[in-house]
Amino acid sequence: LLGLRSETAELRHLAREQRDGCEGHVQVGLQSSESLSCLSCHRQLDAWKEFKRPFLISLGLAAFTASIGNLAVQAYAFDLLKVCRVQDPASILPLIGWMKLAGALLAMFASDSEKMGRRRLVISGSLLCTMCDAVLAIHLAFPSLFAAEVAALCIILRIFAWTAGLGGVHFLLISEMLPSTVRSSFTGQC
Repeated sequence: LLGLRSETAELRHLAREQRDGCEGHVQVGLQSSESLSCLSCHRQLDAWKEFKRPFLISLGLAAFTASIGNLAVQAYAFDLLKVCRVQDPASILPLIGWMKLAGALLAMFASDSEKMGRRRLVISGSLLCTMCDAVLAIHLAFPSLFAAEVAALCIILRIFAWTAGLGGVHFLLISEMLPSTVRSSFTGQC
């Protein structure tokens, strides 16, 4: 049957060799697919033990990037602009799209340059996001302190800064930190 018997016998042999290392997960009567699942589990666990530090750094970077909440700011930009008392929020929405494009282009061209680099992009983008968030929070707490245009500018700059910083660089950083042997599975987990 096209060599399937020899491959099946080889898989069963591998499963029998790994049976002792599965520590009770594989019992005598289990099929070879369950044994191979245990083998895959052990390989993943061994890889995680060997590359724990780059995985945890990548996971932390992905969690930090997601926790910034930029996708929520983009999704609710119209409502946020209305709350900030901008007169015509719909006219500003195309500018937000252009800022996303400009930020992505900046990240693409400046991430490998000697003058900017990834570190400066991420740090400056994060700082600008933080400053814009602080101004927005102050504007929402004390609306008479800043004009509505300042709040609109902060929303636009925040989206630009995030896209040029963490938004544009974090996938590149994660793929460079993880070794090629585990990159695909670990990137999926991050």
